[in-house]
Amino acid sequence: NCFPLLEVVDISDPVYFKDNQVEYVTLTFFKLRKVNLSGLDYIAELLFRLFKNCPLLEEVILLRCYDIAYDGVSSALREAPRLTSLTFSTGYGPVDEEDRESYITSQFIASLVSLKYLTSLDLLSTKISDELLFSIANEGLPLTRLVLQALGGYSYSGIF
Repeated sequence: NCFPLLEVVDISDPVYFKDNQVEYVTLTFFKLRKVNLSGLDYIAELLFRLFKNCPLLEEVILLRCYDIAYDGVSSALREAPRLTSLTFSTGYGPVDEEDRESYITSQFIASLVSLKYLTSLDLLSTKISDELLFSIANEGLPLTRLVLQALGGYSYSGIF
């Protein structure tokens, strides 16, 4: 390991990145506190390994992860009890209201509200629901930052 003290890694928008390289990152940089995986597709298994092998991880950025499965992310989030900041999007720009497949699942909601230290949540270019917003509010997460940008599927009653 050339960087045994490394705490922040940004491997976003790779031109070429193999799954075995991702595993190497998760096993080698176990002191990670922040990681940016934006632009990586099919990353549910990667997230699971990352959260499991990097117990100090506090901040994760997942932007433009087009082929991400909510249930896979949900399983991974359960391995990240110390997470304080999550930035998440499945696309770019305004969400397609007609696409029923892109709604955040109840499993994702349950995993999200289990993050008792979550202070910052950015949800962008995806579909959420009032149920998600109500669940976050009812759970009493210590959020100090909530970004809802270019989203669909919710009403303002979920916020107020």
